[in-house]
Amino acid sequence: MPTPASLEELVRLAEQVPPDGRLDFLRRTCGGELPLYQRAVEALKARSSGGWWDDNIDSAESAADPRAVVGTRIGPYRAVKRLGEGGMGEVVLAERADEQFSHRVAVKLVRRGVTSRQVQGRLKLERQILATLDHPNIAKLLDGGTTAEGVPYIVMEYIDGVPIDIYCDEHALTIEARIRLFQVVCSAVHYAHRNLIVHRDLKPSNILINADGIPKLLDFGIAKVLDERPFGHTLAVTQADIRLLTPDHASPEQVRGDPITTASDVYVLGVLLYELLTGHKPFTASGNRLSEIERAICELPPLPLDSVLQTGNDPAAAERIRQVCAQRSTVPARLRRYLSGDLSNIVLTALRKEPERRYGSVEQFSADLSRYLANMPIAARSDSVGYRTRKFLRRHVFGVTTGALAVLALIVFTAVTALQARRIERERVKADQVASFLTELFERSDPSQARGNDVTVREILDVGAARIESEVQRQPETGASLLTTIGTVYTNLGEYDRAIAMLERAVKVRRELYGERHAEVVQSRERLGEALLEKRLLAEADVQLQQALRTSLDLFGEQHIQSAAILHSLGRLRQMQERFGESRAFFDRSLAFLDAHSDRYFDELTITLNDYAILLNYVGDVAAAQHMFERVLQLNQARYGADHPETTTAMHNLAVALEQQGKLEQARPYFVEALATHRKVFGTDSAAYIAALSSYGRFLRRTHELDESERVSREAVALRSSNSGAGHYMVGYSMVNLATVLLDQGKAAEAQRETLAALKIYDKTLPRSHMYVATALRTLGLSLIDQGKAAQAEAPLREALEIQQQRVGANSPQVTLTRAALGGALLERRSYAEAELLLLSSYPDVLASQGHDDSMTVRVRTWVEQLFTQTGRPEAVAPYLARAAVPRERASRQP
Repeated sequence: MPTPASLEELVRLAEQVPPDGRLDFLRRTCGGELPLYQRAVEALKARSSGGWWDDNIDSAESAADPRAVVGTRIGPYRAVKRLGEGGMGEVVLAERADEQFSHRVAVKLVRRGVTSRQVQGRLKLERQILATLDHPNIAKLLDGGTTAEGVPYIVMEYIDGVPIDIYCDEHALTIEARIRLFQVVCSAVHYAHRNLIVHRDLKPSNILINADGIPKLLDFGIAKVLDERPFGHTLAVTQADIRLLTPDHASPEQVRGDPITTASDVYVLGVLLYELLTGHKPFTASGNRLSEIERAICELPPLPLDSVLQTGNDPAAAERIRQVCAQRSTVPARLRRYLSGDLSNIVLTALRKEPERRYGSVEQFSADLSRYLANMPIAARSDSVGYRTRKFLRRHVFGVTTGALAVLALIVFTAVTALQARRIERERVKADQVASFLTELFERSDPSQARGNDVTVREILDVGAARIESEVQRQPETGASLLTTIGTVYTNLGEYDRAIAMLERAVKVRRELYGERHAEVVQSRERLGEALLEKRLLAEADVQLQQALRTSLDLFGEQHIQSAAILHSLGRLRQMQERFGESRAFFDRSLAFLDAHSDRYFDELTITLNDYAILLNYVGDVAAAQHMFERVLQLNQARYGADHPETTTAMHNLAVALEQQGKLEQARPYFVEALATHRKVFGTDSAAYIAALSSYGRFLRRTHELDESERVSREAVALRSSNSGAGHYMVGYSMVNLATVLLDQGKAAEAQRETLAALKIYDKTLPRSHMYVATALRTLGLSLIDQGKAAQAEAPLREALEIQQQRVGANSPQVTLTRAALGGALLERRSYAEAELLLLSSYPDVLASQGHDDSMTVRVRTWVEQLFTQTGRPEAVAPYLARAAVPRERASRQP
C-alpha cells in the first residue's frame, strides 16, 4: 500500500487528466488494486471542484461530516442517529419533531456533498418504486420530500432487526428453518418482479429480521424498473459504479453491464441461500483486483456446497466447521448430507452463469425448495428411476416393508412420478420460454435497441401481441400462457377488445392442448370472463365464468382461492344484471373461503368485502353496507394499527361511503380523523394527505360550506402541483374538484378556466376515453350553461356521456348526472323533446343519489320546472316532483 505522500501524488496526477478520463487513469495506475483504487477515488472526490464525479459535486459540502445530519430537522422528523451509510446516501433513525406523538422512522437521504442529478434521480426512483409496492415483507414507504437545504429524502418504516445471515446464526436455525425463512424472502422478491421491479442488491444487510422473526426487504436504491419510460434503461455498471453494487452479491450480467432481468435477482438469491446454508461465499477471488473479482463472478464455477466441510490438516478449518455446524444445530456428517444431492443442485441451478439456464422465476426457485422439503422430485436435476425410487422410499419408509402390496405401489408410483417429472420439466421449459419472450420485449426499451426513440409499455405489449401467434404455432403451451398474460394486462389498461380477442384465443389453444378439465383452462376462462365483465358484455361473461366455476369446483372444490375468485366475479356480474339475491349468494360463498384463510388472502378478503358493501348499499341494505365498510376498517386496524396507511385509507373510504349515502354528519368525524391522521403520520406534502384533503373538500361542498371548500380545494391543487409537478394528471383532477365548488359559488367563468386547464393536462397524460376526462367535460359543459353558452356546452356533454356509457354502463350515477346536464343544455336551446326525455328520466336518480339539497339536484329540479313552464304545462310540475320524491321500489331487488 502507498504512503500518504504517494496517494497524494496519485490524486495530484489524476487531477491533471481530463475529467472524463480520470477513472480510467486511476484504474490503470492502481494496477487493479481495489483498496488503492477506492481510496484514490474518495480522495479525488473530496478535492474536486465539481463536474467530474457523477455529473456534479458541491465541493462546499464535500468535506462535511456525515454525522452532522444528526439532530437536524428532516420534514416533520428530527434525525436521532445514523443507521448506515453507502457511497451516495445515508440512513438515519428519526422521530416526529412536533412531539405530538411518538413515531420512529428510517429516513434515507442523499449523503451530504453529493448533489448529482443522477444520484438524486436514484433516490426519487427508489421513492417511486416503494410507492408501488405493498407487501408484508417489504419495508413500506411512509413519506418523502426535500429538506430545507434542498436534500431529497424518503421516509420508511423503521425495521429494528438484524441481517438475515446473522439472525440465522444467532438463533442456530436448522437447514430446513433457513430454507423456509429464505422462501419468505423469495415471496417478497417475486411480488416485486410481478410489479416489473428488479431489486439488484439482495445482500444480507438489505434483508432484516425483526424481533418476531419476520423478514423485511430493504433498499431499492439501485433497483431497475422495467415498465416506466423515464427509467426504462439499465443504469450502466461501470468500474466506478461497482461501489453501488456489492461484488460478492452481484450477478455476472450486473458486473458485465449487460441488460438486467429478473434472472439477475434469481442469481443473487442463489448467492444468499448458499451463504445461509454454508456460511461461505460461492466463489473466491485470488486477490482484491477488480479484474479478479469480475472473473470469479463471471467465469469461475461456484464451489460445491460441501466444500466448506473440507479441513485437510488445518485445525483452524476444523474449528470453523464445528462453528458452522453448531450455528445450524447439526453435526458434520448430517450437514454433509444436506449440502449434497438435491439441495446442491437447486442452489447451483440458481447460480448458473447464463441467465437463461437459471430458474425461470423466483417462484420456480422457491417451488423447487418446497419439493425438496417435501422429499418430492425436484426440477433442478434430471430424472432417473433410482432417483425417484429413493424419494419414494424416503417418504414411505414404513409402507414399503409390507411386501407385495408395497412393490405394486412402488411400480404405480414410479409411473406417476415419471409423468410428474415430465410435467415439471415442461413447466420449467415453458416458464423459461415465457421469461425469454417478455425479456426480449422489455429490452426494446433499451436505447440501444430503440435507436433513440421512446418506447411505451403499451407499444411493447402491442409488439408482443403481434408476435404471439407465431409463438402459438411453434410452442402452443408457451403461446397460451403469453396470450393469457398479455390479455390480462390489456384488461387492466382498459383495452377490452384486444384483451377479449387474446383471451378467447388462449382458451381455444388451452382446450385443444388439455381438454376442458384443466387448471390452465380455468385460469384463461376466468380472465376472459373478467374482460367481458369490464366491457359490460354481461351475457358472454356469464357463459365464461359459469363454465370456469364448474370446472374449478370439479378440480379444486369450493374451498380454494381459484373458486373464490370466480365466485367474487360472478357476484359482481349478478349485481350488474340486477339479480341481487344471486349476487349476495355468490359473495357469501366467496367470503366463506376467504374468511377462513384471511391471513393468507387478506387483500382478496378486503377487496371482496368492499365490493359486497357496494352491492348492499345499492340494494338499499344500508345498515349492512355500512357494517361491512366498518369491518374493513376494523380488519386493517387490527392488522396494521391505527397509524398505518391501510387503516387511514379504510377510514377515508368509510367516510366517502357515508357521504355518498347522504349521511353527511356521520361521515364528518371519519373525514376529520382520517385527515388529521394522514397529516400527523405523513405530513402535509404526502400524496396520502393530499388525497384525503381533496375528498374533504368535496364533502364540504356537499354540506354547503363553500368558502371553506374552496380554500381546501385550492390547497389540494397547490400541494399536488408541488408534490407531483404541475403537469401531473392528479393536479387536473384537483382542478376539476375546485371548479365544481366555483360553480356552486356562481363563479362560472373561473370554473371554466380551471376545467380547461385540467383538460390540457389530461390531453398529455390520460387517454381521451378516461373517466376523469368525462367528468371534466361535464363540468365544462355546466360552466358554459351557466354563462349562457348552451350551444357550446352540447358537444363536451355529449362526448362525456359517450365515454361514461362505454366505460361504466348506462345506469351509473355518473351517467345520470351527465344526461341531466345535457338535458339542461338542450332546454336552454329550446330542444324540448330531447330535453324532456333526458331531464324527466334523470331527475329521480339524481335526487336519490345526491340528496334533496345538493346543488346538482337543485339545478336539475329548476330545469324541470322551466321545462314544464316553457312548454305550457306549469300545473304538471308539482305532481311530477312529488312522484320523483317517492323512493324507488326496491322490493323486487331484495334478496
